[in-house]
Amino acid sequence: MKHTTALAIIMLMTPNVAMAQQATYNPNSGIYPTADYPTNTTAPNVERARIETMHAPQQRTQRTTSKPQPIPTTTPVLSNKRNYEMFPTYAAPNKERIAIETKAKKKYDKEKLKPRLEGNYRYGNDRTIYMGEAWIPLKQSIEDNDVIFTDIRIMGDNKDNEEFNAGLGYRKLVELPVVGEGVAGGMAWFDTRKTKRGSNLNQITLGGEWLGAEWDMRGNAYLPMEKEETFTTPNPNGASGGFVGTQLIVNTDQTVTEEALAGGDIEIGRRLDFMDGITDSTRVYAGAYHFTGDLAENVTGWRGRIASDITQDIQIGARYQNDDVRGDQTYLEATVRFPFKAKKSFQEEGVRSRLDEAPERDIDIVSNNKVIDDGVGKTVINNATGVAQNVIHVDNTAGGGGDGSVTTPFDTLAAAQAAAGANDLIYVNRGD
Repeated sequence: MKHTTALAIIMLMTPNVAMAQQATYNPNSGIYPTADYPTNTTAPNVERARIETMHAPQQRTQRTTSKPQPIPTTTPVLSNKRNYEMFPTYAAPNKERIAIETKAKKKYDKEKLKPRLEGNYRYGNDRTIYMGEAWIPLKQSIEDNDVIFTDIRIMGDNKDNEEFNAGLGYRKLVELPVVGEGVAGGMAWFDTRKTKRGSNLNQITLGGEWLGAEWDMRGNAYLPMEKEETFTTPNPNGASGGFVGTQLIVNTDQTVTEEALAGGDIEIGRRLDFMDGITDSTRVYAGAYHFTGDLAENVTGWRGRIASDITQDIQIGARYQNDDVRGDQTYLEATVRFPFKAKKSFQEEGVRSRLDEAPERDIDIVSNNKVIDDGVGKTVINNATGVAQNVIHVDNTAGGGGDGSVTTPFDTLAAAQAAAGANDLIYVNRGD
């Protein structure tokens, strides 16, 4: 009796314990409601163990009658890598788990690289260029910071040149001992071009790049698949003719070979950090190029450019290049990217934003012309004889003793007729 009275007094003095005995265990959460434990943190461990023991049978009963809940086999391990695709199914409240997954998915959607279209316009002193470009990530890993992508371009200008480029590339964010953190990448392209002269040229382009926070370096090699194409063009000297001695001379169409040149280019660039407060990123570049062929003259020159991302959606810039064959070429350019915010911002994500930068390369299959036949001063051939057409000249104002040439014609028609042979022509000059 004394023991029963003492137990009743203890239970009246600890109401939280009584509530805990009546609380319902929630198997989905994996933890007890706050009412399951005494608010007095100094409660004996024995009492806590007794409460948990009371709920153990109820827990087993509910698990056999409700939908089985996933139970982790391993303890989740935190990593400094970004991994938003796997979430541990440990026993946490459903609302908390959904919140974690939703937050991680939003972060993944923000950091993943997105496809985009670009429109580029270049106004130059020699020609005006229009270009459309599509940059598309094919496979990417947020955890490993790398991407396989394709880049497709269509170009035209006001001189009837047309070109198409399709490239496949790989980039990865790495950190090297000397140069620090940056994006290393490589690309391969197929290029085809229809020139203003009507030539159809194809080539393979291979490129490599290093894109850092401060310094950039790029290099490309251009390997023609068709070396040359021959065609005729009107003679720039006109189609006039004349006489030389006793032969008829005329200007004909020229025969020209357009040759695709093999070569390469390199450039090095530097970020202008004092522009960071004004633009998203501004960089200047200087480089050189050299192209060579079997027939046409080599093309060697240098170039410089500036590219400024006013925002991640708009870029403006200027270019200049010079070589002995094409002379000075200057361009002012502007690029707009769609959809807006698809391109990564350097100010927001730093060097990682360079994973989706548009590749830089020569937009042309570089070619040069070699005149095989200039078509100037061609002797007219008689179709019947297959030899040069002979013309006998007569001028009755000329002095005697002529030989029938344009400079010393015969002075009588009889003399011309006597000198003329089969298939010869007699040309009578205006006399008196």
